[in-house]
Amino acid sequence: MHLEANRVNIDDANQISTFEGNVQITQGTMVIRGDKIVVTQDKEGFTRSTATGQPASFRQKREGLDEYAEGFGETIHYDARNETVDLLVKARVKREQDE
Repeated sequence: MHLEANRVNIDDANQISTFEGNVQITQGTMVIRGDKIVVTQDKEGFTRSTATGQPASFRQKREGLDEYAEGFGETIHYDARNETVDLLVKARVKREQDE
């Protein structure tokens, strides 16, 4: 996982990192962008990320296809263990011409 931001606050004791300002997470072909992203890590090393923005966004190449899925929402939850993305508040998803 690669993270970029203007500011970062890391709490090692509680395994919580807060990234603010033009935040971008890249993992493989997935990119999540937001104004703020909070990343927590569990005891097994899996991460959960919560991105907020106006809107926050994600984009990922679809496996085995030459196309991308994109999503937008005021809040995006990404669970690395289950490989799921949840979009909340004014959420929408685009794939090719479908929205």
